Amino acid sequence: MAAISRRRAGMPADRDEENVDGWRKAIVRLAGCPNAVAKISGLAMVDWNWTVESIRPFVLHLIEAFGVGRCMFGSNFPVDSARSSYGAVWRAFDEITSDFSVDERVKMFHRNAKKYYRI
Repeated sequence: MAAISRRRAGMPADRDEENVDGWRKAIVRLAGCPNAVAKISGLAMVDWNWTVESIRPFVLHLIEAFGVGRCMFGSNFPVDSARSSYGAVWRAFDEITSDFSVDERVKMFHRNAKKYYRI
């Protein structure tokens, strides 16, 4: 019988190689849908002891799959406050994207949310 992959909010709940690889493939497939966008948030829900390094590969894979024009950062507060602070989450996103251009970062931190949420 094949192993059942557990996911929460699009993230793999189990971080073994098989589940993470399945998640990567599913994200690429989803990103192939031109009407899909990625709101990158709530990572502490599946990684209670998260660090910048533990979430970096997931954040970067989402950006690689969807592109900077279809990714946005968000918070999952107050739920994430059980595992993190609001500032720590935003500092992590800032650090992970420090090598991106200013325009790319403005899209992911602001412009894309404004566009997709029509605000």
